[in-house]
Amino acid sequence: FFFALNMTKAQELDSDLILAKDNISVGNLDEAELILNNILEKDPSYAPAYVAFSKICLLKADMKKASENASFAVRIDEEFRPWWNELNNIRKKIQIGTSNVKKQNYAAAENIFLGLIQKYPFYPEMYYLLGMAKYRQKNFKESIGYFDKALELFPGYLKAQKASVNVKKRTKK
Repeated sequence: FFFALNMTKAQELDSDLILAKDNISVGNLDEAELILNNILEKDPSYAPAYVAFSKICLLKADMKKASENASFAVRIDEEFRPWWNELNNIRKKIQIGTSNVKKQNYAAAENIFLGLIQKYPFYPEMYYLLGMAKYRQKNFKESIGYFDKALELFPGYLKAQKASVNVKKRTKK
């Protein structure tokens, strides 16, 4: 009896996770978060929900929270280490790219950010970072395009909003 009850609960969680992922794929992040929170109320140790939250955080340009959720998923179940490793790889590339921008090695930074965009076209932070590299080179028109793409992917991205407003002011002068 308990085995059957646990199987039904697991199937329900899996079904809810599919629904959350479907919402993520069409951009209904708030709805996906509600579903994932509901899953975690039922079972706080359901690691796939934390992985899904991690992916939502990336879609919202929040690498810190994405890493926290991925790390938590791995602590629950080692099976999710590949996702955590992938996130660390993204973070390392972002750090190298950002460092290259600071050193005015723009070509190297742009190659890194373009590579990230190619691999992760739905993560707005990659576009924002490339926009910042273009901005630092005073290539304002191109930077606006990248900031606007970041905002198209996630309209609530405050850093991209501020950057877009600032660069648009500069181009009107």
